Amino acid sequence: MAAEVECIAGDREALFFAVGCLRLMAAMAVTSAATPLRVGLVCGCAATLLGCAVMWSMGAPRNYVVLNGASLLLACGVMAWKPARTLALSRPLAPIAFGLVMLATALFGVEVDDTARWLVLGPLRLQPSLVLVPMMVVILAARPTRAASLGVCLAALALALQADVALSTAVLMALLPLILRRRSSTLLIWLVATWAAAVHRASSSADAPFVDGIVAMAFGSSVFQGTLLCAGLAALIVPALWFRREDGAQTSTALASFGCFWGGLAVASLLCHGGAPLVSFGGSAVLGYFLSLGSLPVPEPRTPAIEDT
Repeated sequence: MAAEVECIAGDREALFFAVGCLRLMAAMAVTSAATPLRVGLVCGCAATLLGCAVMWSMGAPRNYVVLNGASLLLACGVMAWKPARTLALSRPLAPIAFGLVMLATALFGVEVDDTARWLVLGPLRLQPSLVLVPMMVVILAARPTRAASLGVCLAALALALQADVALSTAVLMALLPLILRRRSSTLLIWLVATWAAAVHRASSSADAPFVDGIVAMAFGSSVFQGTLLCAGLAALIVPALWFRREDGAQTSTALASFGCFWGGLAVASLLCHGGAPLVSFGGSAVLGYFLSLGSLPVPEPRTPAIEDT
């Protein structure tokens, strides 16, 4: 660039040439470094921190903000230690074990409003469905094995027993790309049946503060706070948009399932069906988001071509 600039007579032309070279180098740096995993890490951290800031400004209890922040640190620590794909995909029967854990939670877990969705681990109350289901869906979309399919079927049955309409809908939406690509009518029938059972068993319950309907609460407080929460929800699906045609059907299906799942949960929260993932109180969704993010296939590094400027 320096040699070309010295040879250009006009200052304006030289400046435009230098700016064009800088723009090309910046584009190469971004496209070669940015992957769905890295973009998702930034988006997940941003959404969680936005939620913490809005909850704090709305007068939420301090332990709500602390728990979400601690969950974010724990999720980042797990991702730095071992991505979810290493933890789960190295064990072929892991999805079946996850499904059995969810089924046991639905049958013997802690009940609130006549539904058992939680496990108590010391002072913490964990919702296994929000932690495990997102990862199981992405694993099935990336590697559609019998074990992964059986694990998701067990999870769908558990969600039906828990009358969790939001998660059942998100699972159905997330696996539609895989079902359409592989024409798996059996899986589609099972997911539709369990979704219908969840809807049938669902009953109205009192909204939990800073969990259910938090977006409406934020807009009631100020338009700015509501807009921040909506931006945090929109950021959840950004990694699904970070794909290339040459990545192949497996990667594109996994990314589509990831985006459909978290997009479905975000839409459900706007309709006041369950809490808003990451931006409302609840550390289980934070862990689930990062684990599902780490389960995405790793695309090949990008090598953009250098064009004549």
